[in-house]
Amino acid sequence: MNELIQMYREAIRDETVALDELVARIPTDPAAAEGIKDIAHRLKGSGSSYGFPEITARAMNVLATPDAGIVGVTGELLEVLRLVAQGGSLEKRRVLVVEDDRLIRMLLMKSLTDDKLDVLEAGTLAEARQIIGADVVDVLLLDLFLPDGDGRRILVELRSSDAYAGLPIVVLSGSDSGDVRAECLALGADGYVEKPCDPVVLRSLVDSLVTVAHGDSPVPQRRAALAHFLAAAGRPDVPATVAVVQAKHLPDDPLLVELASRLGAADHVARWSDGELIVVMESVAAADAMYRLDEVLGRAADLETARAAVVDVHDVAELPEAIDRASRAMRTSVRRVALAGGPAKEDVRILVADDDDLTAGLVVHRLEREGYRVERSSDGREAFRMATTDDYSLVILDVKMPRIGGFELLERIRELPQYHETPIVMLTAIGSEKDVVRGFNLGASDYIVKPFSPTELTARVQRLLLED
Repeated sequence: MNELIQMYREAIRDETVALDELVARIPTDPAAAEGIKDIAHRLKGSGSSYGFPEITARAMNVLATPDAGIVGVTGELLEVLRLVAQGGSLEKRRVLVVEDDRLIRMLLMKSLTDDKLDVLEAGTLAEARQIIGADVVDVLLLDLFLPDGDGRRILVELRSSDAYAGLPIVVLSGSDSGDVRAECLALGADGYVEKPCDPVVLRSLVDSLVTVAHGDSPVPQRRAALAHFLAAAGRPDVPATVAVVQAKHLPDDPLLVELASRLGAADHVARWSDGELIVVMESVAAADAMYRLDEVLGRAADLETARAAVVDVHDVAELPEAIDRASRAMRTSVRRVALAGGPAKEDVRILVADDDDLTAGLVVHRLEREGYRVERSSDGREAFRMATTDDYSLVILDVKMPRIGGFELLERIRELPQYHETPIVMLTAIGSEKDVVRGFNLGASDYIVKPFSPTELTARVQRLLLED
């Protein structure tokens, strides 16, 4: 999102230069005014789309002004364009805090107010309605228990109104009830924060909501999901994982409510597109998110048609493309919850040690088709030499191999310092419990018994690489 806005800032620098040249030509070139209006027409549409309604307003003034007075209004447009191009803020954003506790209001106002944000306050629902109706509010922080009613009432009112359906709303509540949280999110809240709240975390959430609300996404629920991701990904100590969920025969709303009620307190569920929901999980690695979703979807009979895919992404600029990857993985996977993404595959080197040409050929072909760099050895001694001379991201070992067997090779590779944490998969026809236990005791990360599913092999490799 920030990259898109930066691209827009760079684009309007060119428009600014062009307008300056046309204004200079006004006295001698009758066509200059028409050129100015052509640029104003473009800016009229793009200004609001990228979160700069002032550009749209000034451009509309230019379009409505006769040629004789066009220099003056174009000058006003140029002032705004130069400020935006330089990264300046045109106006402060407004946050409305609806909270009956005066001390909490004062603390929130002190922690949020600065040169970018103005904070308005209301102690009742009636005061909140009056302020929202009279002023432009960019974010609403809403307490639930107010003297003249439940905050959920105004939440429902605003989400039912065309004028305020996209207003970012964060519920601030002293209740740690999962049911209350799920209900607020299902009613349209963009976030749910328990009191007492961390001012730094709350400010991060408010900033991200303002950024996305004034960005290019026209879908309120998509905006909310992006904002939640921005707030989570903006904290380097907290990993954020994204999942896409789809149910063929279950409407979006019941699925959203069901997931919100079953997932954790730090998980945010929102509508992404028709038929698809997005789940943002904080403090959860992608591999763990896969298992959590699989458990949730498998435990509820009404979610039995749902499918999901998890993608590991930490840059909001990459989020839409990552969600597309997850959607494709979800549609093509045989698993209820698939893994998508992971490390850049061209940077992942995999060593396959197997003397069975047919099996090894299948494994190499499947992994190379996924984009990984794969090297193969047909005996244990050669495989050990390769492991000592090169660094591999993952190793796949057959148990029965000439010269050095798989278990001995596993033990030797684990003794190498560079392979203490490297995922090593045992791939073998020996599937007795004794051999499986032996493999894990020697340091195997996973154990796959032949015959195996190539799809399952790929999924396990992706999971191990994500965990690594």
